[in-house]
Amino acid sequence: APQSEWWFSSQNCCATPPWARDDMAKAPRLNTERLTLMPFSAEFLTQGYVAWLNDPEVVRYSEQRHRNHTLESCRQFVETFAGGPSHLWAIIEKKQGFGHIGNINTDEF
Repeated sequence: APQSEWWFSSQNCCATPPWARDDMAKAPRLNTERLTLMPFSAEFLTQGYVAWLNDPEVVRYSEQRHRNHTLESCRQFVETFAGGPSHLWAIIEKKQGFGHIGNINTDEF
């Protein structure tokens, strides 16, 4: 299924959130002078995060511009990473103090 359909498919949601998985909990943080990539955790699921995903300017080049996001839809998306080969990482900008500026997902081959 296309990713936009896969994101919100309730049949793909799992009971164990990704941040509770042993492999994600043990995943290292990747640090540079400016950025940290860290496993996405519940601390990033905020109303501010949802507002960011619903901001047309922020998502103008993303397929997310076609969706209306809620905390629940975001929680469901994050849960799709539990038990699978993919991981979701939060991108944290450190140098100027912007904090969480985006996400990236990775797949095992």
